[in-house]
Amino acid sequence: MGRERGIGADRVRELASAIVDTPAGDMAMVFDVDDATVYAAGFQPVTNLVMRVTSRYAWHGHATSLPHTLAEAFEAYGDGQIEALDGIVGVQPGAEFRQRVWRTLRQQHVPLSYGALADLVGVPRAARAVGTACATNLLGLIVPCHRVIRADGALGHYGYGVDVKRRLLAHEARHADAP
Repeated sequence: MGRERGIGADRVRELASAIVDTPAGDMAMVFDVDDATVYAAGFQPVTNLVMRVTSRYAWHGHATSLPHTLAEAFEAYGDGQIEALDGIVGVQPGAEFRQRVWRTLRQQHVPLSYGALADLVGVPRAARAVGTACATNLLGLIVPCHRVIRADGALGHYGYGVDVKRRLLAHEARHADAP
């Protein structure tokens, strides 16, 4: 069992998993059963996500439902409130540059290029490093790497497949002007 460093480091994190319905299909999520902090989320089998985080935390088991705060946020997102996921607390390992990319990306609600994201992070020549940060993101949809596109407007790659990326972007475009 691992202990988290930093805030709340005195307790063992007990993680559970659940499946979330999204506009792009079912998404697996691994979260803390006590405080609903998300440690992994993606459009892949939950066992893949569990393997990526259980070396650092205690595995509690499969949840029967999401914590209320997470369920509400994802329901609101599905209803078109694109910013509804902004308040979800997510934690993932990564060096300071990747953390900066992920924090900056969470503030973006429209598609942007890898170069534009590198500019926002303050390292204009780091478009490839931004791409690597996106590729290593464990918090799909919560850290919205699907919003990062190529400079020519093409979708580019996405770890969960271009079809998932296309569906998420289409959902968000339909609701771009929603209150």
